[in-house]
Amino acid sequence: MVRAELKASDMPNTRDRILEAAQRRFSAASYEQVGLRNIAEDVGIDVAYVHRTFGSKDKLFTEVLRLSFIEERDVPVASPGLPDRLIEDMFRTLDTRNAGIDPLSIVVHSLSSATAGSILRQFIIDEFTAPMSDSIKGDGAQRAALLASLLLGIRILRDVIGLQALDKTHRNILEPLARQMITAGLGPNLETENNYTDDR
Repeated sequence: MVRAELKASDMPNTRDRILEAAQRRFSAASYEQVGLRNIAEDVGIDVAYVHRTFGSKDKLFTEVLRLSFIEERDVPVASPGLPDRLIEDMFRTLDTRNAGIDPLSIVVHSLSSATAGSILRQFIIDEFTAPMSDSIKGDGAQRAALLASLLLGIRILRDVIGLQALDKTHRNILEPLARQMITAGLGPNLETENNYTDDR
C-alpha cells in the first residue's frame, strides 16, 4: 500500500483520524488484539507516524480514553444533570456496529489486560474519582469510587456476563432504583433543580 507523505498542515487532522481509528479499534477488541499497525492501516499512513505522534501504544490508549470520556468529565458533581448522564451510560447498548463509539465498550474490552488495566485504573482515578471526590464533602473518595463501580458493574454484568435482570427491557424498574443509589452516593452534594443556579 502506497502512503503519501504528510505535509505539516495535514498533521493535526491526521492526529484526529488516528485517535478516531484507535477509538473504533479499542471499542471492538481487547487491548492486546489492537496493534498500532492496524490503526495506521485504517488511517492510510505509515505506522512510524503513529509512533512519532503518540510515543507508544500505552500513551495512545490513554489519549483515546481522555477523548472518549470528555463529555462525562465535563458534568459537574453538583449538577442535577449528573444522575441523568450516569443513568444513560448504564443503559447504553454495547454495540460497535453503529457510527457512535461507546466509551464504556473500550473499558469492557480491555478489562482482561494487565497493561490496559493499569492504565484504566490510573485514568479512572485521575479523571473521574479524584476530581469527583474533591468536590464531595467528607467521604468523597469512597463515594466517587462507589459511583464508578456502580456504573461499570452494571454494564459489565449486563453486556459481558449477560445478566438478563439488568437488561434494558427492565429499565422502568431499574432506572428509579439506580437514581436512588446515585443520589444517595452523591449525598448532600447534589443540588436540586429548585436551588441549582446556572451561571452561564
